Amino acid sequence: MFYAAGAFTDKNPWWPVMPDVAKYLQRVSSLLRQGEPAADVALYAPTDDAWSQIRPASSRGLNLATGIRDLIGPRLIPALLDAGHTFDLFDDRTLTEATTRGYRAVVVPPVTLMPDATRRWLAERAAAGSVVIDAGGARGSPPSGSGADVSARLQTLPPDAEFDPPTPAIGFVHRRLRDADVYFLANTGNTPANVRARFGSQTEWCEGWDPMSGAIEPLEVSAATVALTFAPYGSRVVVFRGERGTATAAPVRRATQSIPLAAGWSVSVGGSAVRSPIDLPNVWSDDPRTRFFSGTASYRRTIDIPGSFNTAATRVMLDFGDGAAVEREALPGGTMRGNSFAALLAPPIREAATVFVNGRRAGVVWAPPFRVDVGPLLRDGANEIRIDVYNTAINQLAEGGRLPDTAAVTERYGQRFRLQDVDNLQPIPSGILSVPALVAYR
Repeated sequence: MFYAAGAFTDKNPWWPVMPDVAKYLQRVSSLLRQGEPAADVALYAPTDDAWSQIRPASSRGLNLATGIRDLIGPRLIPALLDAGHTFDLFDDRTLTEATTRGYRAVVVPPVTLMPDATRRWLAERAAAGSVVIDAGGARGSPPSGSGADVSARLQTLPPDAEFDPPTPAIGFVHRRLRDADVYFLANTGNTPANVRARFGSQTEWCEGWDPMSGAIEPLEVSAATVALTFAPYGSRVVVFRGERGTATAAPVRRATQSIPLAAGWSVSVGGSAVRSPIDLPNVWSDDPRTRFFSGTASYRRTIDIPGSFNTAATRVMLDFGDGAAVEREALPGGTMRGNSFAALLAPPIREAATVFVNGRRAGVVWAPPFRVDVGPLLRDGANEIRIDVYNTAINQLAEGGRLPDTAAVTERYGQRFRLQDVDNLQPIPSGILSVPALVAYR
């Protein structure tokens, strides 16, 4: 069956923010290719067992990865992660590479087919001091199987990353460089997280790298822990260097003034003026004239900035507010939306936006925190603020008559794909769903 992931093209309303999304992806992708992976735990992949269970013309298909996943089971990997460890997979054909990694623990899931060479390798690892955890009776011992048993055995191994309070939503990847240890951390949850983190590989010189902006600042290590704040679905990079870096500490700022921008806006949808003035929040899909519009809506207003506002501030942000955590949509099993990864967050902008001040691009809003630094572009007196908002194609598709008839293609080539979740489509909220504010910080 044909399958396609999310696409960013000039036919997609998210296209205008793609440069900023790509910068984030570029920074993280480049960083995670540096050095070597640093994992204390190796997890054995029962490849031969998985191959032996594959049958022609089965609904599972010729999918080795699915077979290995099912054999490992649902408990082992959460147990490793909750114990504060990442892990590498290895199998019978990668024993040489696994030996060079020097793993401190090896976990073996339930397995039936295991070559004698692998059994000898496990015995050698145990003799060399590694903790070999047999969760399935592979080496003749009774199966333990449960994640709790594995977690208990891993207690003898100091975690590579632990968080206070414990926060299972935060995952991490550890890379080891010649002169530094790099931890990429991601909050996979839809609520903010504030933790103190303790790392297995650390030095007194610690830095925080912001993958959204590329900014670097030193972090204070207190009692061997580092204070970290995560936005919903936010990521951070913590770097322990072998020597002091050149980054300087960012000033601690507090909000001193705020100017709400609720009234006095005009809006044009798809280049055509709709009406003015309007107040925010504004949802253009609530208007019968623009209910099925997908594309760009431009919100504009002029605001007089008193000189005291600018001179008293060291930074001015256009802040759209926080997103609201939402529950997963209740859908019957088997639908794309019911089984896909989705950001369970209702943002104040649906779905992304570019902010312009006095005709110059200030930045984009596409992920938390939903704010843009506009201070360098503001001037005393009159300032024009323009917010271009982009929604998804669902609204246009919901109008009907937009989908091609694929019957002829299916008749000629067979069922190569299905258009999923396009029955009974409804327009979704589109526009600015909050009252933005100019916030001055000192």
